[in-house]
Amino acid sequence: MWYLWQDGCFWISTAEDRLKVKIIRENPHVALVIDTDTSPYEGVIVEGLAELTKSKLSEITLKIVERYVSKKDVKKQFESLMRAPRVLIRIKPKKALDIMSYRRH
Repeated sequence: MWYLWQDGCFWISTAEDRLKVKIIRENPHVALVIDTDTSPYEGVIVEGLAELTKSKLSEITLKIVERYVSKKDVKKQFESLMRAPRVLIRIKPKKALDIMSYRRH
């Protein structure tokens, strides 16, 4: 899942019809795991409250796309994503647990 860390929150742009959106509407308490699959293996588990919003939808979605897509493909990918009704998931962390962090010395 593509995400953006900004202003002390994790932001995820997703289609409104996704199961995660339905579940968040029913229960906004969430956990998010972000980790790497290459050495040095690092990760974090975040627990917090999720909020669904359309405020700054285009701006945040574009920033997310820019993180993951080559510069030449950003416009095409962004326009493709914005064709379907979207919503932002804003996750405000309440608790974080560092996992699997180690570096070879």
